[in-house]
Amino acid sequence: MLGLSTHYVPIAVPAGARSLTVGVEAGGGPNPNVKLVVGGPKGRVVRARVHDRGHLQTFQTRLRNARERSSVVLIVTSGREHGTAYKV
Repeated sequence: MLGLSTHYVPIAVPAGARSLTVGVEAGGGPNPNVKLVVGGPKGRVVRARVHDRGHLQTFQTRLRNARERSSVVLIVTSGREHGTAYKV
């Protein structure tokens, strides 16, 4: 049976911020599936850019309004038997 691990990592953004950059690096093994969501549950998903032979994913976006600044969540999922180490 495959294990499942999902972490919802809230990200605090200063009130005056206009943009955001977040990086997630795999610490060994396969990369976790990662999404960055801004603007709450009905917000938008920011696409990742993959670097360093696929082990580093960065998310970069302009924050369009106060709602997007107030609700930023990084969702990290691993649906594998053995977990994947990562750092943000």
